[in-house]
Amino acid sequence: MNQFFTLKNIRLNNSKSIFTKIGRNFYLFQVALLVIPTLVKAEGTKELYNGTNNPTSLYFCASETGCNQNRSNFAIYDCQEYERLYFHVKEATEPESVYMGFQLNSNPSIVYRIQYVHDDGSTEIVQEELPLPPASTPGYINNITEAKAGPNFYNPLDGYDPVIFVPTYGAGLYFIEFDRVNPSNQPFQMNYFDITVGDVNSPKTGRVYSKAWQLYENLNGGPHSNSKFYIYSDDGIVTSLEFNNLEGGAWEMFCNENGLGTISWVYESASGYISGIQGQYKQFLNNPDPALYPSGELGEIIDVPTAPYAISTCDVGTTIYFYVSKEGDVIANLSFP
Repeated sequence: MNQFFTLKNIRLNNSKSIFTKIGRNFYLFQVALLVIPTLVKAEGTKELYNGTNNPTSLYFCASETGCNQNRSNFAIYDCQEYERLYFHVKEATEPESVYMGFQLNSNPSIVYRIQYVHDDGSTEIVQEELPLPPASTPGYINNITEAKAGPNFYNPLDGYDPVIFVPTYGAGLYFIEFDRVNPSNQPFQMNYFDITVGDVNSPKTGRVYSKAWQLYENLNGGPHSNSKFYIYSDDGIVTSLEFNNLEGGAWEMFCNENGLGTISWVYESASGYISGIQGQYKQFLNNPDPALYPSGELGEIIDVPTAPYAISTCDVGTTIYFYVSKEGDVIANLSFP
């Protein structure tokens, strides 16, 4: 598993994430994975705030060039696959529903719809366009307390009154997308959001992800981001990333196996300003539900062969042999007398 984590247009004041170089282009986030599912009744703003009152909101731009700077179409109608905001419903003894709530930072005309992803990758609209819920209606989150508490179906005392989506096809992968009606090419922010999947007994965490989140914090003195994410690589390795007062402004986050591109090792490894997104790995708000996203294992060198350990070929180089538990990159220290 080659893993690169990329942030666009941010300043890092301090980060709790520690990056340790394991191989040529493999970085592991060394942070603790601690989840207590029984205490989690929301999935959304709760994780972006991550135990603080430091606001981090979702940032949307229907036009990549209409937001003053190059931005992504994160969770916008007909966005790229890696820009979608997904949620996963699992087939279970008790059918699962999706409880949702939102609050914008202003009052633009915003609509949303939900699509289902078929096994062949094609998509189908399963909830037609609806206006985002206004204040004092189901689906509106009044404050951060309600956002952290989750839907009142699970938390009657402090939770918000949700809109409920009953999955058309039952189990499977769905995504929600938004659009600004007037004016259509201007950005908008969502102060609070919650997408909680659950059955009649309890909410289920580790179901919400995107491959390229687009977020916002106020740069005028803060406070800044303390958000926490769980990166799920293509071979099932889960690593967590927790920010400590990250000063982002409007920024995008994605993680992949090749950094900023596929041009060269030097280019891939360097920091830089780019206008494109290389979103590959899923970025969850909670530890991915192992029933749907089983954890993989890190590779390791398990043995070395008997001589010859290496074979040299003229004008090509030297091939060094050893046995490993899975495909990947290895760092080797060579010592010459």
